[in-house]
Amino acid sequence: APAIACRLGASPAARCLGQGLAVLVLASYCAAGAMGDEEDEEGSKSSDILEVMAWCKDVNDGLDWGQVLRLAKTECNFDAENDEALRIRCSRPGLAAVVDGAKLVVEMSAQQSFACANGMVFLLAVALGYAREALTNHEALRAQVLLWQALQDNFMLDASIWPVKTFDTLRLFDILPAAFDLAPLEAPSADSVTLVVPRCPPELAVEIVRRFPTLRVIVGAHNEAQGASALWTYIDDASDQPMGMLLNRMLAEVE
Repeated sequence: APAIACRLGASPAARCLGQGLAVLVLASYCAAGAMGDEEDEEGSKSSDILEVMAWCKDVNDGLDWGQVLRLAKTECNFDAENDEALRIRCSRPGLAAVVDGAKLVVEMSAQQSFACANGMVFLLAVALGYAREALTNHEALRAQVLLWQALQDNFMLDASIWPVKTFDTLRLFDILPAAFDLAPLEAPSADSVTLVVPRCPPELAVEIVRRFPTLRVIVGAHNEAQGASALWTYIDDASDQPMGMLLNRMLAEVE
């Protein structure tokens, strides 16, 4: 820009303006280069985070997760759309290796936790979905608990290169037997239940009487509810008390 201004015989003011533009252009070029370097650095950092968190690169869990990922990509990445479990299929050697890995993490879980949640989901879901019979009952139940925990801690599992996905793992839990065989709860009797209603307008009181005539009820109300039984307890000054204090007072009345 200064050279063009000189050749055209521009005025001193024009020459100064041209020199100023040249400086601005140079500064912009330098700034763009610096921003490009920063973006490259940020991109590199993002890539590093993705590799560590999603792919478990260099994660030291006492297990070679890089090898597990290679196993997932080469031996257990065959699409099986009609499959009832995880919609993938492993080769025979691949499935055997997955079962060995699942048994290992189940055993190691007694002494440590694992940072590679995505890898845990892969190993445990495939072992439970396709080779549960190869696990002992204890190993299978422990694997289900660990799988559920790993699923909560996964990092971008559905967008990662691991072949097992969240939807299929959740569906697997619907297929598997319950991890804990709990005895069914007995239906509570009416005399073991107390309704606590801090603010009870007349309309609500009428509905409670109609729907729960035999329950014990503690209500925050001035007037007795029409048709209510002797099991009702009334707190007259409920409207003048803070809700937390009122609830504490009412809970103290519960037997």
